[in-house]
Amino acid sequence: MTATNESRAAMNEPNTDQPCVVAAIPVGAKPAGVAVDVHDHVFITNSGANTVSVINSVTNTVSATLNVGLRPESVATDPQFGVYVANGGNYTVSALDRFHALVATVVVGGPPGPPPPDMLRVAVDHLMSRAYVSSRGLDKVSIIGISSDPPPSPTTSLTSRGPSAWRLIP
Repeated sequence: MTATNESRAAMNEPNTDQPCVVAAIPVGAKPAGVAVDVHDHVFITNSGANTVSVINSVTNTVSATLNVGLRPESVATDPQFGVYVANGGNYTVSALDRFHALVATVVVGGPPGPPPPDMLRVAVDHLMSRAYVSSRGLDKVSIIGISSDPPPSPTTSLTSRGPSAWRLIP
């Protein structure tokens, strides 16, 4: 079988079906975690700026920058209950509602002393209404009960016996 000039030219064209970088979007300092929701938003934790950048995935632009806890390392989304950010610098989880407003800060605890980097990760189980937070410093996983009823005050710091449905499950 002999290849024609046309088929040789087609073989030398770049394959656009292969994965490739299609955009580079500037965000905050030291981006670490990434999660995507069902509403065309991408959330990037900026561990060097204590913020989360919200990217509109349709326009590939930053649509908001949100203040969260100290050194955010991981982020997870839930289509009904919002966004959860694991903050390794102060062993907390910032809970953001579907409109990206901070509604709670949940203390998950950590070992004494200044925390080393890369300590917390978060994942959400929508069906069980729970957020799971792994802590390398304590060799444990904290389970946070979540619901559509956030605490009354956005500055509420919850503990293992905290108010409302946003709580650590002992």
